[in-house]
Amino acid sequence: MANLREAYAATALASLEMDAERERAVDRVAAAGRAPRLGMDIWRARYQLEGKSYQDALNGLLAHFRARYGAETREMSQRVVDQAFHEFMSDRCKDCNGARELMAGELRVICQTCEGYGVRRYTDFERARAMQLSMQRVKSLTHKLNWLLGEIQSMDNQVNTIISAELER
Repeated sequence: MANLREAYAATALASLEMDAERERAVDRVAAAGRAPRLGMDIWRARYQLEGKSYQDALNGLLAHFRARYGAETREMSQRVVDQAFHEFMSDRCKDCNGARELMAGELRVICQTCEGYGVRRYTDFERARAMQLSMQRVKSLTHKLNWLLGEIQSMDNQVNTIISAELER
């Protein structure tokens, strides 16, 4: 399956002319029309850096989270959604920026921070500080935060799958 995230993001600046011979930006836009709204808001926020889509994604994720965890207060739900979306949007290692390796002259060194995975792992301390909560409360919310992160990643993958199928890739 093709990774269409960058190709779709480029449609924001592309001509929407049609071409029967090859895939154009308009084809990707039309294919995206088949994807769920929340998934597309997530895509537009992350890959096209659209401010309105960022807010729309947060609102949609809040509704999605509250449908599953209705017993949480609205304020606590908002904190979890904000943190989960922040972690999704800023998921690259802060030292290697997702490259997995660092170059020291001719020598390639595996990043010590992410151990070569390229992914940033947020600690409970970072989460507590960002969410302005106690460590104990953050630890009690970890499973809900991880569930939401999984849902966001699933929505991201679903959009990619739908657009790939529509473009017959």
